[in-house]
Amino acid sequence: MEQPQEADQSQSAAVGAREDSAVRLLPARTIRIAYVLVFLVSFGTGLIGWYLIGGPGHFEIMGWHVKLVLGVSFAAAVTKLARACTLEDRAWNRLSLRWLGYVITLAVLMAAATYYYHLQEPIEEEIVPEESESPL
Repeated sequence: MEQPQEADQSQSAAVGAREDSAVRLLPARTIRIAYVLVFLVSFGTGLIGWYLIGGPGHFEIMGWHVKLVLGVSFAAAVTKLARACTLEDRAWNRLSLRWLGYVITLAVLMAAATYYYHLQEPIEEEIVPEESESPL
């Protein structure tokens, strides 16, 4: 009876060691710096991509608060996705798929905001030049 207990303990110790080694390959300070870099890069590329895909006209009439909230939320979700991919041995796990869903949802919200501001865009009416009356 002692052999199954010892096997369970050694198996759980091996699993624990594997989890610790997967998470702690780098010092915590280095990991935090990497996550900050992921956040900053995803914030910048998210806003630039939104600007280029949605069009500069719509992006410029959009309120700054909409761009800030959606941009920061998108960057935070991408950072959490990167963290979820590194937590386990398999990159695509339940947590990473959930964060991927959040990233896609935020991209759809960005598209919806762009479409809303497209509909609210002032219409440029055609200016018909007035016919100048020339005295003849």
